[in-house]
Amino acid sequence: MQPKRSNDERRQLVTLLPSLLKRVSAAMHGVAWPPDERERFMSNLVEAHAAAVKPSLAAAALPTAAVAEQAKAEAEQAKAAGDERKAAKAEELAVAMTQAEPAPEERA
Repeated sequence: MQPKRSNDERRQLVTLLPSLLKRVSAAMHGVAWPPDERERFMSNLVEAHAAAVKPSLAAAALPTAAVAEQAKAEAEQAKAAGDERKAAKAEELAVAMTQAEPAPEERA
């Protein structure tokens, strides 16, 4: 998942998302994976796609790092507001995006 830098890239992703997410979800039902974990994965995937189309993140040198930082900030805000569920969800996204960062030799 990389942020889309141009309006055309963002439009193209938004157009593809409903079909893509439906296919991923359908394919996941054939996998032995607890439903709550599967739902959490899909939720994080949707959030990552939403972050990818945000123009403010598109300028970041390491897009996944920018998404992770935003998710960490959202987690802190949710904790401050007492919304533990939203905080946990944001923290999961932060972890997923941190793990998705390319290794130093892979960065170009």
